Amino acid sequence: MEAKHNPLFEQARQRGLTQPTPELGIGTLGEKRLHAILKLFYQPDASLHERKIGRMTADAILNDGSILEIQTGSFSSLRKKLPVFLACGPVHLVAPVIAEKWVCWVSPETG
Repeated sequence: MEAKHNPLFEQARQRGLTQPTPELGIGTLGEKRLHAILKLFYQPDASLHERKIGRMTADAILNDGSILEIQTGSFSSLRKKLPVFLACGPVHLVAPVIAEKWVCWVSPETG
């Protein structure tokens, strides 16, 4: 699902940006804003976030009962999680990819 220019994504973004941010991140497991916004986009019902599946914690349970896992960094944590989650049913993996990037240099002399 493409998020760009999507009103539901904009709602999730606004919710994610207005959430209080504890020192180590937004959620109880220290997630960052992008992770929280994506979780709200794919599962707006926060009561279905951070669910225990066996010894692992899934980011959310979707309305069809499938598992949502969001990876904004390394995929190494999936090595242990994925077998546990797949034994329970379908898993949706979200991994954001940069569509456009700008690099700017600021001159130290002129600012």
